[in-house]
Amino acid sequence: MDTEALAQAAGIADPIERARELEGLMKAAADFSAEAARLRRAAIAQARAQGLTTLQIADALGVSRGRIRQIPADETAGPAPEGEP
Repeated sequence: MDTEALAQAAGIADPIERARELEGLMKAAADFSAEAARLRRAAIAQARAQGLTTLQIADALGVSRGRIRQIPADETAGPAPEGEP
């Protein structure tokens, strides 16, 4: 989604049509965000598989170790155990 699409939608005269168009843009943005999050989780899992520690990944991404521990090592697993370095 880009600001031009948002501006065009905001400029629609009919309020129902404007709301409908904005709803579609919001859904597209949510879908984009969900896919980006899935790809990020996969990248973090790959970094773990290559031997990087939670601390190394967290430092590289600028987030807390706790945030990285919340992300499953793979798509079928739960969060990483608390004891992980």
